[in-house]
Amino acid sequence: MSDMEFYRWYKAHGICPRCRTNNAMAGHVLCAECAEKKAEYMAEYRKSHRAELNAKQRARRARYRAEGLCQCGKPARPGMSRCIDCSLTAIRNGEKYRALHPRKPLWMRKERGICLRCDEPAVEGKRLCAHHLELARQSVKVAKAAWYERRAQCSKVKL
Repeated sequence: MSDMEFYRWYKAHGICPRCRTNNAMAGHVLCAECAEKKAEYMAEYRKSHRAELNAKQRARRARYRAEGLCQCGKPARPGMSRCIDCSLTAIRNGEKYRALHPRKPLWMRKERGICLRCDEPAVEGKRLCAHHLELARQSVKVAKAAWYERRAQCSKVKL
């Protein structure tokens, strides 16, 4: 018998195909000991091969995006990057996160002098803390530079 046939036989009879002695956990293929050993091994493997695994994931996502597929491999909705199932999952996860991490309403943040983006005190006369105010100023500089660049390119074009 081949290894695959042994695997199928043990699996069909509810015996762990890895150690071939213990009963498999209910609803699983492996016994508790082998499942724990496998989880430890996989955690160590992922830790030691992180860069390689990330590169593979980036390549897969780029390929899927180019083919018009969702991150799960199903066809994405027209004009979107995700399928309906993944979109609904993302919405549910966002709702769960917001339920666990509630934010104060904007009017309350303004009234109490709290930054609109985090819970730090806002700079006097502003609505953002020092960190977020600096980020906003940098964003405005970048946006203005891009606008001036587009404007200069448009003025060079002769109609």
